[in-house]
Amino acid sequence: MRANEPGTGLRPRFFFVPSDLSWSGREPGPGSLATDEPGGDMTVALDPQDSHHATRVLRLRPGDPCEAVSTGDPTRVWRAVVAHAGQTVVLRLLADPVTVAPDTMRVAVVQALPRLGKVDEVVERGTEVGVDLFLLFPGLGSPQDSLPRAAHRLERWRRAAREAAKQSRQLSVPAVLLEEGMAGAAARLRDEGWTSVVLEPSAQVDLQTWLQGSGLTPGPEVLKLAVWVGPESGWQAMEGAELAWRGYEAARLGRRILRTETAGPVAAAVLRFALHSW
Repeated sequence: MRANEPGTGLRPRFFFVPSDLSWSGREPGPGSLATDEPGGDMTVALDPQDSHHATRVLRLRPGDPCEAVSTGDPTRVWRAVVAHAGQTVVLRLLADPVTVAPDTMRVAVVQALPRLGKVDEVVERGTEVGVDLFLLFPGLGSPQDSLPRAAHRLERWRRAAREAAKQSRQLSVPAVLLEEGMAGAAARLRDEGWTSVVLEPSAQVDLQTWLQGSGLTPGPEVLKLAVWVGPESGWQAMEGAELAWRGYEAARLGRRILRTETAGPVAAAVLRFALHSW
């Protein structure tokens, strides 16, 4: 059964960058992507990975409906149809884009590197529940030489995030970044205005209680919450002391002890649900 036949669910969604757009006929004016409706003369060519997925997995054909979201303006979802389904798939964008209210909350998972195969699960599951940023770094309990080996897998994890974002119909693809250590990760979050909480099974309060006590709620300014997750062996004492020194409070997820590849995505889901951003 093909992806767009009755009974198979919603239209498949693809992401594109503004530079991939082409026009036939008139040329758009400055800022037209964000303000003007293009009519039927705007097309976008999918990259090789998306083209392969569209034709080989979804088995899309010319005329099949789909959706497209620009990475330059993730608040607008364009209805589209497949114009050409060859080695490169070309979509024709239609008028009447749906405007979606921007998210008032962002969630980051700051993951001390576990065995690298587990990062695939962190990225895939985290993307599905609405993680906006994966910030990876080698912790004291991370596998030996995890930093250089993670650098070689970074593009793979970014592709996994893109595929999971399409499958779960996100409006944007989360960033997957790698830092050399805890200090670099903390500095990035500080500069970008994130509020951090550390997952620790022995903490006195659970995550929801911490959230209620923090007074943090989405408002005019985007709320940015970063959840720190240790590797398989958990945080070492020196790391716990440094995180506390930075002013990060600790919270547990609940009565259950979750695996490192599960904890981050579950925490993100709890936060989004608690703040009505699910």
